[in-house]
Amino acid sequence: SLKLLRRLGKLIGTRPVTFLLLSLAICVASSFGLTLWKEEVDEIQLFMPKDSEIRMDASWVEDNFRDELRFESVIVEADNVLTPHVLAAIADLETDVRKIVTSGHDWSDVCARYLTWFPNVNESSAISEIREYMEDFQDNCIYQSLLRIWTQNGTMEPIYKLDEEAIIKSVTNAVNSVRKKPGHKFTSALENIKPLLSGIRKDSKGYVIGAKATILNWILKKTNNWSPDWELEFIKTVLFSNRTLPPGVKIYAVTTRSYEDTLAQVLENNITLLSAGFSLIIIYVMIMLGRFNSVEQRLYLSLLGVSIVGQAIMASYGASFYMGFFWGPIHPVLPFLLLGIGVDNIFIIMQSLDNLKKEDRGEDVAERMGQVLRQAGVSITVTSLTDIVAFAVGTMTVMPFLRSFCVFASMGILFLYIFVILFFMSCLTIDERRLQQNRDGCTCIPQTNWKPNDCSKRDLQKEILKKYIGPVLMKTPVKVCVVYFPEYGKRAAVYLGNDINYYDDKDKLFELYSRLKENKYINQDTLEFWYTAFQDWLSENC
Repeated sequence: SLKLLRRLGKLIGTRPVTFLLLSLAICVASSFGLTLWKEEVDEIQLFMPKDSEIRMDASWVEDNFRDELRFESVIVEADNVLTPHVLAAIADLETDVRKIVTSGHDWSDVCARYLTWFPNVNESSAISEIREYMEDFQDNCIYQSLLRIWTQNGTMEPIYKLDEEAIIKSVTNAVNSVRKKPGHKFTSALENIKPLLSGIRKDSKGYVIGAKATILNWILKKTNNWSPDWELEFIKTVLFSNRTLPPGVKIYAVTTRSYEDTLAQVLENNITLLSAGFSLIIIYVMIMLGRFNSVEQRLYLSLLGVSIVGQAIMASYGASFYMGFFWGPIHPVLPFLLLGIGVDNIFIIMQSLDNLKKEDRGEDVAERMGQVLRQAGVSITVTSLTDIVAFAVGTMTVMPFLRSFCVFASMGILFLYIFVILFFMSCLTIDERRLQQNRDGCTCIPQTNWKPNDCSKRDLQKEILKKYIGPVLMKTPVKVCVVYFPEYGKRAAVYLGNDINYYDDKDKLFELYSRLKENKYINQDTLEFWYTAFQDWLSENC
């Protein structure tokens, strides 16, 4: 294997441009799989095995029951929400929500109605059939609110006229009985307000005198194209308007799009962090790979070296999508994983180059690259293969999102291995040729009579480790700080088998307890032995 790696390194050193183009071709071909991007957020698809009964049941429900609803909820919290001031604030909130207009569409245009579940039926005939059971049925917008006890047709005027006595009486009646209008054979679950209250308090007579919170639910029709935009305005109206609330009142809101918005925000933050991480890594790589002079600096090599991480990300994602896997909620950590592994491989190669003996640093750059890959190739191959196998084992899990993540990670590490050998070794060959010709690291202009300055001859990293960090770490106080012990220690226990005779072996049991008490590594305040307490009980009662 060493001979094979040496030959490969020498071949790359002979034809660097060819292998550079080959590496880019592999990257481009694999990256086309990104056009098949598939992102999964459904919990069933993410967490349930493909052959699970739950997945089959969910598929049946999806095929047979129309999922047409988007839920928008507001939770109002206070010491007591059943007061005139809080109910008036809720009425103001409901009024503002009903006034939301997006792209010319208001609440009545986006709301789900009772017949939303029956898209293919004739509306007039359906209403006629329903009215056999509910005489005054109207296909109204669906929403749930505590205020429905007092309001009709969305009019909020009665709310502002309520006093505490009227509130207590109305809410108590509503909580203790389900409203059922005359002529109805069925009651409306939307008018049952008990599930909408939390922390209900009653007095000795059973009257509801208070509640800690209430929830309001607006329900939209999912197939309305403007529903997501209405939801966005809903969040702005509820949470970010200059609303004056009574003291102690807090409002929380969540919509169907909230999860997707949060996920998008997380991805955006990850991109920012990844960009910052790449920037710091590039700076660090430039400092560590080159030296502080015009010729031996390796600016372009550092940039191209870090670029293999981006290439591996694109290629691995594309290849994974080619294979039919999806992007899941934990996949955003992959770039950080690949960034660490990729840079580590670069440093291994550069360290091998620095460690070459003088007799191996001949004029022939190709031979030098063969020696570098002979030394570094084994380490890179073993570590990469180990990581790939570790994640490949994870692909055997029954959880789809974890299997997908492991495939993405395995492919990423594989492409890192390919690109660090084909791409980075090719770039290193070209850079070594530049150094051999004493060309400037930025302009590539030949430098005649060039000599390195004294500063660039020093290995600052080794000097810092040897003169400062190493001696400090060897001091006793620092050793104590480095070898950290938990403040409260770790819990330990002694278990006794069935062969113990708790009467005949009494002395041995007490000896065990005594030895534990004498152990200086045990916190005596935490030492408990049931047998001593049992003996005390025997002494007192027998």
